Amino acid sequence: MRILTALFFALMLLLNSPSLLGQSTKIPIEWLEFHTDFERKGFAALEQGDTNWLHLLLSTSPQIDSAEYTRYVGRLDDVLFMLNKNDLLKKSPKKIIKKLFNTVHNELLTRYKEENYLHELFESGKYNCVSATSIYSYMLAQLGLSHVLVELPTHVLTVALIEDEQWVLESTDPQQGFYEITNKKQDDFIEMLLNQKMITSDELNSDKRDSLLSFYSEGEAITPSRLIAIQYYNQMLYALEDERFDQAFNYGLKSLYFDNLAPLPGIDAIIWDWIDQENYNNPSFFPIFRYAWSLLDIDLQLEHAITIDYLGEQLKQGNLQDSIFNIWVEFYSKAYPTN
Repeated sequence: MRILTALFFALMLLLNSPSLLGQSTKIPIEWLEFHTDFERKGFAALEQGDTNWLHLLLSTSPQIDSAEYTRYVGRLDDVLFMLNKNDLLKKSPKKIIKKLFNTVHNELLTRYKEENYLHELFESGKYNCVSATSIYSYMLAQLGLSHVLVELPTHVLTVALIEDEQWVLESTDPQQGFYEITNKKQDDFIEMLLNQKMITSDELNSDKRDSLLSFYSEGEAITPSRLIAIQYYNQMLYALEDERFDQAFNYGLKSLYFDNLAPLPGIDAIIWDWIDQENYNNPSFFPIFRYAWSLLDIDLQLEHAITIDYLGEQLKQGNLQDSIFNIWVEFYSKAYPTN
């Protein structure tokens, strides 16, 4: 019953609470718990300015350690060797993209799987748009070809920029997944969004059409940091679905660590759910609670203020330590100073 109550609580907050992401305060690394030493080292290096995006992307998966990382990079190097960079770059943009797309699919990608961790791509060939986009981005970078990462509604892809041509690498379509961006392709894209009910016909009569097409432009591109944030966000959703609330919370914080400026919906709900799961009795989350609290509007702050009554009952029943209760009293006293 406790789990069901918490899940309901999280879902209601997901629907009703404002996002915690619309602010610029960076998540401190001290708030994060790491599933491997490999992941910890990636974050520590990033704190020192070392942006090894491949390491950071692969470390999102709890099944990857240093030995696996070395093996996976070796697999990628083998594919690069097959591409034969010197000969490849002498070809036309279309032939470059065709060979790159087909080689990666033939050598690494076997079957699309919506819920996907990065290690699965190397172990079984299972991939989704995030993991495959990561690989295409890495390959293009190693080949010295300009490209951008593009985020669409519930989707990401890669756009290569070669000799004033823009070529989409759409990893979820193994047969027709590469094409040059033209006016016709933009129309096809809009039709796809309509067919999948991601937009309505009415929205095409407004500025919505132009804003959707602008996802193809470099100005709307996302950073590798954002791609990592999306992967951690996806893993947060996997954990939430499996009722692994502590893991969902930590994945949510890591997603915020990599990008807390552009909202990914529901991370705020996970933070509040974790606080509820801990029964307000864990002193380690006070900084996180204050972070979450500061982003609530005044009405929601007032709603949460009744929590002090709940805490008083917990203290009377012996379920809450005096020291913890006093910390909460101090917090609420500062939150609602009397004038």
